[in-house]
Amino acid sequence: MSNTSGFTIIEVLIAIVLMTVALLGSLSVATALSRQIVSNRSYTESMATASRLISRARLEACRGTTRGISHERKSRSLWHSDQLGPDVVRITVSVVPINLPRTRADTFIATVPCES
Repeated sequence: MSNTSGFTIIEVLIAIVLMTVALLGSLSVATALSRQIVSNRSYTESMATASRLISRARLEACRGTTRGISHERKSRSLWHSDQLGPDVVRITVSVVPINLPRTRADTFIATVPCES
């Protein structure tokens, strides 16, 4: 019997395979987190754009304008209004980011009173 110490080639190969699987798993988690961060940033920017646009659209909708378009640096926004009552307007804003591929529109709805 030989008294040599060390690892066999099978043990080394198994260790390499296990490390590769663990590394690929952590890379897929990092990729998913990165996509989620970009998506959240895009949604936050869309929400800020919609908030500004709702403030502007409120004045126009209460005067009778029913739709509009806004182009900003990072997005394109469409809005339309529906008269819900004599002094109440519902404004729907759709914001489409133009700097991200394969994105969908974020839609925001606000019901606002018109001041007489």
